[in-house]
Amino acid sequence: MYRRADLSRTMKLVVALCLTAASTGVFAREFRAADTQNEDYPTVQALGYMGSLISERSGGRHQIKVFHSHQLGEEKETLEQTRVGAIDLNRTNVALIGTMVPSMNVLAMPFLFRSIEHLQKVLDGPIGSELLNSFEPYGFVGLAFYDSGARSIYNSVRPIRSIDDLKGMRLRVQQSEQMSAMIRALGAEPVELPYGQVRTGLSTKLIDGAETRQRCDRAASCARSGGISRSTRASRRKTPASKSLPISTANRLRRRWPKSMPRYSATPRWPG
Repeated sequence: MYRRADLSRTMKLVVALCLTAASTGVFAREFRAADTQNEDYPTVQALGYMGSLISERSGGRHQIKVFHSHQLGEEKETLEQTRVGAIDLNRTNVALIGTMVPSMNVLAMPFLFRSIEHLQKVLDGPIGSELLNSFEPYGFVGLAFYDSGARSIYNSVRPIRSIDDLKGMRLRVQQSEQMSAMIRALGAEPVELPYGQVRTGLSTKLIDGAETRQRCDRAASCARSGGISRSTRASRRKTPASKSLPISTANRLRRRWPKSMPRYSATPRWPG
């Protein structure tokens, strides 16, 4: 997991949080932060580290309390809470924030980047800043990007070696029409479920598999619940166009993409 926060932006947020507390006449304040991952997950640890910086630089007056492991609900629920001010900081997935901030849907497109280096160059540059700035009209402030690896597909039916192997499978996707459209274009049946329900969905046979991040400490335990071994998982590893789903698959996916959904090039004309 790479932490992609720009230091100056982070420091601005630290100052902003302290000023918010001061402007409301509150001598000390505990800010609420949400993350659906486990306590030892890198993104949760990063929020904890940010809290230690704020505490240190405010002389202990201000704190961040991190609510991890779905304590405040699934990501869709915590986003609503963040928009109305019940949560101060929220680490969430691009696909879900895209349901509220339309510009973010571009980052959930399949086969968008040629490599991790390409992704980092785009998000660390003017395009990344423009995307973060697009949050404000929708009631949010975009702070930073994290990357957590390419998306993967694992299932309990058969190995995925080509696009045809996906036909007829019921796959969990995030609660996003764009992600559902992608899975339909691949020939599978999408089932929108919060991440916290994947294990139950596999064990009850509601779903055959799931589309999720490769870098996920709980994916292996979810797979075991569905009788899946790591060797049967097919993922787009390292780059969005790798051995398991080659670039020819990306071209076939583009042809199947619903006309009602946004269309972007599989080789974007971005820097890098």
